[in-house]
Order: sequence, then C-alpha cells, then structure tokens
Amino acid sequence: MRRVPCGAGTLKPFETPSMKKVLFILAAILTAVVWYVYHDPQLSREVQKEVKQLIPSETKTTTVYKWRDKAGRWQITDHPPPAGTTYETLEYQNNTNIMPSEAVTGQKTD
Repeated sequence: MRRVPCGAGTLKPFETPSMKKVLFILAAILTAVVWYVYHDPQLSREVQKEVKQLIPSETKTTTVYKWRDKAGRWQITDHPPPAGTTYETLEYQNNTNIMPSEAVTGQKTD
C-alpha cells in the first residue's frame, strides 16, 4: 500500500471540475434572472418598489403624546389625552427603538 503525505495531491475547494460546472451554471442562471428582470418593465418596477421599501430614502416620524393620568402615572400614547389634560408632544423616528427609561416609568429595568 502506497502512503501519500497529508495534503499532497488534494484539490482546493472550487478546483474540482464538477464544482466549477456547478458555479458556472449558477452564474448563468443568476445572469439570466437579472437580464429578465432588467428587460421586463412591469417586473422591474415591482422589484424597484420592493427595494425602496427595504431601503428607506427618508426618515419617517411618529407623533406620541406624554401625559399624566389622574393617578399621577405617566402615559405615552399615539393619540391625544382626554380634553383638559396637559400633555407634551414628542416626535420619534420610526427606524429607532424606543425603550422607556426609569425617569419616565419610575420602574428600574434590568
């Protein structure tokens, strides 16, 4: 039995003939799909609309209202408080997370 040193005579990944064929076929399929989308006006518009939804071009904001209820607890809502209640209007960007702080809720978050 002939001994072969470890690593000798082995092919690196993507150097096998069958792997090269698979990569070539995948590249050809991807090229065909891109060409089809590019040349079909209706499909191109749909793809552009989906991409615009994934990548917002402008920052949208949400208005929230901060006020105290009759029990003295802070309330933060997306609609104005009852008539006659003093409140503060806040603007938040939709692409940021909002987590109430201890100063607003009076409760410690761990």
